[in-house]
Amino acid sequence: MRPTRQHHARPLALAVAVAVAAVVVAALAQATALAGAPAAVTGAPMSLVGRSATVSGTVNPNGTATTYAFQWGPSTQYGLQTPVDRQPAGSDTAAHLVTATLSRLSHGTTYHYRLIAISPAGTSGGADASFRTAGAAPKRKARKATATTRAATKATLQVAQLNGALRTRDATVTYYFEYGLTPLYGTQTRHQTAGATSRTQSVAAALGGLLARRTYHFRLVVHMGDGRVIVGSDRTFFTQVPHRFRPGSLILRGTLSRGRSASTIALAGKLTLPSQVSGQNGCTGRVVLEVRRGRQRVLRQSTTVGADCSFRARLRLAARPPAKRHPIRVLAHFAGNGVLEPATSPPLRLGRA
Repeated sequence: MRPTRQHHARPLALAVAVAVAAVVVAALAQATALAGAPAAVTGAPMSLVGRSATVSGTVNPNGTATTYAFQWGPSTQYGLQTPVDRQPAGSDTAAHLVTATLSRLSHGTTYHYRLIAISPAGTSGGADASFRTAGAAPKRKARKATATTRAATKATLQVAQLNGALRTRDATVTYYFEYGLTPLYGTQTRHQTAGATSRTQSVAAALGGLLARRTYHFRLVVHMGDGRVIVGSDRTFFTQVPHRFRPGSLILRGTLSRGRSASTIALAGKLTLPSQVSGQNGCTGRVVLEVRRGRQRVLRQSTTVGADCSFRARLRLAARPPAKRHPIRVLAHFAGNGVLEPATSPPLRLGRA
C-alpha cells in the first residue's frame, strides 16, 4: 500500500521539531557560556623540537578580563604550570589562539598537558592532551620521594598557611604549593628547594590577599631533579571571617543644580576600609542614598560600590517655587557585606530646593 501524505508529514514534522529544539538548546548553551566563566579548549602540539614542545589551545574570555596557563607534567596530575600573570587573553567574547613553549623536557617521555583560563567569573580547564618526546628515555635509578599535603592553618579573612611534608633522597628538589578556588588551582607559591634526607621534612607557605568566606583547594608539589613530579593529595580550607569589621568612614560629597522643571543632585562618595580588610574583600555591596527636603523624605535610590570603594549617582527632584523650597539633606547608607558592618554618612547639606 502506498503511503499517504499524512504518513510523510509525521516524520517531517518530527524532524523539524528536533531541529528547532537543537537550535534552542544551542542558543541557551551559548547564553549560559557568555554569562559564566571563560572557556578553555586544549589544542594539539604545534611543534616538537629536541627537549622543547610548543602546545596550543583557544580561550574565550566570555566578556571578563581573563588570563590563561598551560598545566603539564609526566602524568595527568600535571604539577607544572606556565606563568599566569604574564599571559592575558583579553575580555571580549571571541575565541583566541594561545600557545606556550615547554622546555627542559626529558627524551623518550610522554607528557600530558591542558589549558586553563582564569577570570573573576571563574576558572575553567580544557581536556587532557599528550605528546611524546623523541629519543630514548634516560637510564637512571629513580630515588624514592613522597609529598604529603597537610591541613592548612591560620585561615582567616584573607590569609592562610599551607602545610605539607616531603621526603627525598635527591640532592636537591624544588617544592611549592598549588592553590585556587577549584581543583584546577591556577596559582603557585614561591618555588623553594629542599635537600636529601632520610627524615620527613615539614614545609609551609604563607598566603595573603585571599577572598574572604571562600573555599580554597591546595596541594603540595615536589619537582625532582630527574624530571619526575610528585604530587600530594588535594585538600581545602575556608577563609573564616571572625566578625564583621566597622568601616573606617563613609564620605559623601555633592552639588545641587537648580533648573526650571527639576533640580539635579550630583553625588560622589567613598567607603574607607579598616587596615585588616583588603579592597577585594571590602569594596563590595550597595549604598542607599536618601534625600530629605526639610523633614520629609522625598527620594531613595541605591547604587553599587565600585572596586575602588567609590560610588556615584545623579538624582533629580521636581522643581518648586522659591516660596516652597526647603533645605536639602542627603544621607548615604552602606548596607554592609560579608566583611563590613553597615554604616551611615554624616548628612550632606546642599542648600534649598
